[in-house]
Amino acid sequence: MQLRTFIATGLLGLGFVLGNAQAEGIETAAFNGSGPVDKTVQDVGVRGVPFELVELDGNLIEAVGGEDYIFQDSTGKIIVHVPEELMVGQVISQNTPVKVQGEVHQDVVQPKSVDVFDIEPLQ
Repeated sequence: MQLRTFIATGLLGLGFVLGNAQAEGIETAAFNGSGPVDKTVQDVGVRGVPFELVELDGNLIEAVGGEDYIFQDSTGKIIVHVPEELMVGQVISQNTPVKVQGEVHQDVVQPKSVDVFDIEPLQ
């Protein structure tokens, strides 16, 4: 019982200290993780590592099946996997410049690709 009281008192005290720090404008620590890094297809192909968050500007030039497309920028081509729900309501042709954000994916038998979590036409 005393341990529960001690823990509860400690948690209340911690909440009071943090609340006062924020009320007085004192900075408190917070994690600000990095988002996707602007890359080229060549960067991803040569230096991209699995699970790296990337942002690419270019064009979807061909549908290759299912949710996979060939994406091209001025440095090369790469397969991107764009979930169907991201394409709903989008009018994107091979002439439409797009920005894709995603995660580098590398399979044992397949070349690197990008699993897209956001796609935005740039026109």
